[in-house]
Amino acid sequence: MSFEFLTDLEYAEAFHRFGNIRKAIAELVQSATEGNASLVLDVPAGHGYLSAEFAQLFPSSQILALGLRNDVESHIALRKSDSYPQDVWTHVDYLACDAMKIPFSNGVIDLVINFLGLEDIKMTRGAEGVKLALSEMARVLDAKGLLQISLVEYGEFPEERLARAVWNATGLNPVFETREWYHQVLEALGMRLLLEEQFIYPKKMTAAQAKEELKFACDVAPSLFSEFGVSARSFESLWTEFGGRIKEHGMAYWSRIRVMLFEHEA
Repeated sequence: MSFEFLTDLEYAEAFHRFGNIRKAIAELVQSATEGNASLVLDVPAGHGYLSAEFAQLFPSSQILALGLRNDVESHIALRKSDSYPQDVWTHVDYLACDAMKIPFSNGVIDLVINFLGLEDIKMTRGAEGVKLALSEMARVLDAKGLLQISLVEYGEFPEERLARAVWNATGLNPVFETREWYHQVLEALGMRLLLEEQFIYPKKMTAAQAKEELKFACDVAPSLFSEFGVSARSFESLWTEFGGRIKEHGMAYWSRIRVMLFEHEA
């Protein structure tokens, strides 16, 4: 795999478009479920992009998106934008809610989905918080339902090794656990792996783009998650340590997305 630098336009749209990986995930799950899911729960839902992709491919489903309070304003802005046809939102409801305590009864959800939202839980609640969130997802899932999770992985290319080192050094604790860790946790919850696929997004940030990304992480993320006591290293010290290497190699932009689909053990 070879990495290409994001153009400034690609970088500006990267978070929103993400190489159409969200759409690919929805298509993967649609194929596995044949589109049969009355109640779909997107948690943690973030802005709600994945909810919208599933709403388009599951037109008969009710999509319930659960996000933090600070995501609600961004979700409203997305709904008002022209990113998706307005009729997509007619069967999407967004609730400000803590993933540690999902407000639904046992076994009422047909499909649980998410796109990298477990990163926010890792930052705010640590690995134990991720375990608790997964436990809640398994609890509300119907006996014949499916759980889809996604996580970021890092390969051994210089751009990827550098990205992992930089994010580990931010102090935000944003790096996902390994796929094996998720397998073990979900197996302990009575879930078994049905299928998995890795999606590749071989793009890297320029030094200027990485600066913007890391300044947001160091300066803004702690205020977004202030109620959880999240803190970050100063951008200046982070850039002093890694800026030269980023200028030399570029820094991978979430280049490998692992998607896993679990079902209850029989």
